[in-house]
Amino acid sequence: MVTKMSKKRRFRVGMEVRVRFLDHVEDGSAPEDFTIYGRIGKVDRKYICIDCWAYTDANTAHDDNVKRFVILRSAIISWSKLVEEQEPVILTDKSRAKEHISKITTPTAIETGRTNGNSIEQTRKTGSEGSSGAR
Repeated sequence: MVTKMSKKRRFRVGMEVRVRFLDHVEDGSAPEDFTIYGRIGKVDRKYICIDCWAYTDANTAHDDNVKRFVILRSAIISWSKLVEEQEPVILTDKSRAKEHISKITTPTAIETGRTNGNSIEQTRKTGSEGSSGAR
């Protein structure tokens, strides 16, 4: 029987993750199960660094204002990516910024329920609010 190899998931600097891991306990008899959320700041073959209090701009260098935790890979129980990495939309031209804001904040006819006499199905099919009547 041939088994298909799955793509190996890897930690990458800049990923925003949720990591479940076992932590040491003083005066206890077993490790505790903890979860940390943050952005990966450093990857090593034995550990990863998670920045929990970090600059929004992931390209800003690590300094004393960033809260970093080192998690041993051998202690990790599970992990998952929280969000897809995307480049932020930076609009420097004021007219482009206004246009972008208007696109993301203007409700459609279907969202507001204003279909000018057309049924919601007709509005969805035509993609317009119709031409009859006032709002």
